[in-house]
Amino acid sequence: FALPGNKLYGPVSVLVSLYGKAMKYQKVSASSYYPRPHVDSVVIKLINKLWSDTNNLEKETDGLASLNLISRQNFHKFLNVCFSQRRKTFANVIRNSKYGQLVSEGILTSMIEKYGLTNSARAEEIAPQMFWELFIQLQL
Repeated sequence: FALPGNKLYGPVSVLVSLYGKAMKYQKVSASSYYPRPHVDSVVIKLINKLWSDTNNLEKETDGLASLNLISRQNFHKFLNVCFSQRRKTFANVIRNSKYGQLVSEGILTSMIEKYGLTNSARAEEIAPQMFWELFIQLQL
């Protein structure tokens, strides 16, 4: 999945990064489909961060996996809003969205500075952890 700074980076990349990691599992040839597409496909395997390679539950249970269904859905909606206007700066997207009334200017500015970004940063430049931290701030 795409990393921050890549044009392909979006909500799905953020979610995969926060939930765990994705690994290429198997290639599926275009000839396996009808009608045949012009490209091959890939099956991916998602590995939850809460489980180690030996399938023992790790001690840490913080993060997305500990959220209830409604909060997870709200986080997904939040990410979709963040990436909804890719040509606008992240700060302006937040200010002009329904979340603008929930987040103070100081919190937004301090988060942008904490992650070494400028006020002109766009959503595709922001680390997954910053989206998570800002969402948690909005939950208060």
